[in-house]
Formats: sequence, C-alpha cells, structure tokens
Amino acid sequence: ITGPNGTGKTSLAVRACASLLMRLQSPVFISVTDFFRKLQYAISDPCDSEARVLKYYSKTPWLFLDDIGAKRGTDYVNEKLFELLEYRLTNDLPTCFTSDLDLDRLEKHFNIPTSEGSGRRLTERIVEMCEVHELTGKSWRLKPMAKNEYRLPYADD
Repeated sequence: ITGPNGTGKTSLAVRACASLLMRLQSPVFISVTDFFRKLQYAISDPCDSEARVLKYYSKTPWLFLDDIGAKRGTDYVNEKLFELLEYRLTNDLPTCFTSDLDLDRLEKHFNIPTSEGSGRRLTERIVEMCEVHELTGKSWRLKPMAKNEYRLPYADD
C-alpha cells in the first residue's frame, strides 16, 4: 500500500490485521523501524539472537511491515530485508507493506553504492509478493476539524 503521508495506509493495514485476528489468525504488525530496533537489541542481548528475531518475522503466518521506506538503505538494512523477503516469497507467506514511497522511489531509496542493484532486488520481490495499491488524496491528519469535534475534559464554554 503506497501513498502520501496521512492517506490511511497504516490504518488500512491495521484494520486488515484486526480482521485476521477476529478470524483467529496470527498476524504480526511491525514498523520497519521497530523491526530493525529489535534486530539491533538482539545482537547486544546475550539471551537473544539476531537470527531468532529474523526467523520469527520470516516464519510468521501473516506479516504487516509498516513504513518500509522509513529506514535508509545500508548494506545491513538491505541484507536483512532481503533475507526476510526472500524467505517469505519462497515460502508463499502473505506479507503486506506500507510505504510513503512508490516502487521507483523505493528502489532508489534502497540503492546504495556498495551494493549495486540492491534496491531493484528488494522491489522486485515486493512486486512478486504483492498487488500494489496506491492511496491518493490529501493527508487526513491535516484536514480541519469541525468546531467542537473534540473537547478536552477541562475545557470551558
């Protein structure tokens, strides 16, 4: 799901995730930033491992990966995303992505000088795994609220 900020990409993904939960499925929803934070914590935690974290997200039956363009492409980021996507693709595991970037911009985002073509490798897997849907319009976050649409509990009239 792609589109500008505030068009409802994350909300739509969260609702799809909730729908699966109501059907007694086991979806996992995580932002790309949090995914990499968990990987980094696992490296420094003697009771955990990066491999275990990657395996968990690779093998989960339903994965919702939010804001895939939020983390700048580096050798490490591209390598771990590739491992995740490759496993999920070859095992035909449903995966939903959200991004502010369309596929061309996402490819450029992940292209780095030390890894020629890495952006294309990642976006090709996304295209192979998913139908791309673009949300359009202005940000819902910036739309003016109607007068008295919400009130603070201590507001005076």
